[in-house]
Amino acid sequence: MDKNFLDFQKIKHLFATLFLGILTLIILSACTTQEERQAQQRQYKAQLQAKCDEFGFKRGTNAYAQCLQKADRDAIDDKRERNQRSNCYMKQSQCFASGRVDCGAC
Repeated sequence: MDKNFLDFQKIKHLFATLFLGILTLIILSACTTQEERQAQQRQYKAQLQAKCDEFGFKRGTNAYAQCLQKADRDAIDDKRERNQRSNCYMKQSQCFASGRVDCGAC
């Protein structure tokens, strides 16, 4: 057999294994209890409040509420961007695993 073909098969297998490992981690990370989700929500709220406290906003004011809303929107936008980047890397891995070499960049 051709050595290049064997090397290509090893690379294809490596990407497929990597993809399955990442997929397994994503699926397992979604398994949380209601208590864990509530604790995560409390921690998230505390982080937003700490950020607005640090900026000097006074709790109970409209400015404080606006700060919380902006901090929340910023966090959501950051998470969306990370998810899009992650999805791109997953698609790229699938592309390489299929044997293509013109898979583009993220």
